[in-house]
Amino acid sequence: NGQLYILTNRHVVYHEVENPHSLSYEVELENGIQLPAVLDFYSRQHDLALVMVPGLAGWGAPAPLRLCRDLVVGETVYALGSPIGLDHSFTSGVISALRGNLVQTDATVHSGSSGGPLFDDRGRVCGVITTSHREKDFSFAQCAESVLEMLDERVAVK
Repeated sequence: NGQLYILTNRHVVYHEVENPHSLSYEVELENGIQLPAVLDFYSRQHDLALVMVPGLAGWGAPAPLRLCRDLVVGETVYALGSPIGLDHSFTSGVISALRGNLVQTDATVHSGSSGGPLFDDRGRVCGVITTSHREKDFSFAQCAESVLEMLDERVAVK
């Protein structure tokens, strides 16, 4: 519909309230501009959510998805996030394992990286970072297939 949507984790944006669809946020762009945003949809099946930024149509092109069934253990991946409050952090690693609907990687991520993308070497989103291990150097991202399932869920609900 021409609007800009941000894909993130449900646990990043969803808080227990009577009407979660009325939640509003402020999104900060890379250039420091802050814009209002609203929760558009959150999945009941996956730890995923969509946030809409009204009035920002055409600002960015959607990143293509790469399905996990096409990923290979040992392949290089890149994580983008804000670990422990360090905005715009970019790390690299390899796919350590494919575990159901999760990609396990050794790309360094910490608290604050949740909801960020896990990219392949061609800029395709192969997962959404969801959790890291506190004591070990591995983390997990939800596979792109989960994103497609969330979008199907959104269509069915809306």
